[in-house]
Amino acid sequence: MVPGVVERAVDAYVAAWNTPDDIERLRLLRIGLHEDAIFKGPTGDFAGHAAVADFIVALRSRVGAAIVSRGAPLEATGTGYYRFGWHINRPDGSPLMNGSDEVEVGEDGRLLMISVAL
Repeated sequence: MVPGVVERAVDAYVAAWNTPDDIERLRLLRIGLHEDAIFKGPTGDFAGHAAVADFIVALRSRVGAAIVSRGAPLEATGTGYYRFGWHINRPDGSPLMNGSDEVEVGEDGRLLMISVAL
């Protein structure tokens, strides 16, 4: 897989966390995630664009206007698997949470699975 294609998918996925607009969030998730993508996190598993979008909305309702950003660069961990770090900061820039995601990537470069590691 070409790293630039995966970077685009990850960037769209991260951007989906920061948009307050439901339509734009789904558009970004369609760019970054395969239709059957599965998000595996500490609060459960969510499959497909709509379920992941709903999860983002629910989490954002708890953290308010927090901003998600990528931390560590994208790192290949095996054929079709990557890891990247992320940060969630309050609007004033103070840290709220840090972690990393392990992702499996499909042939088209979109994410098939996102697994959170806090």
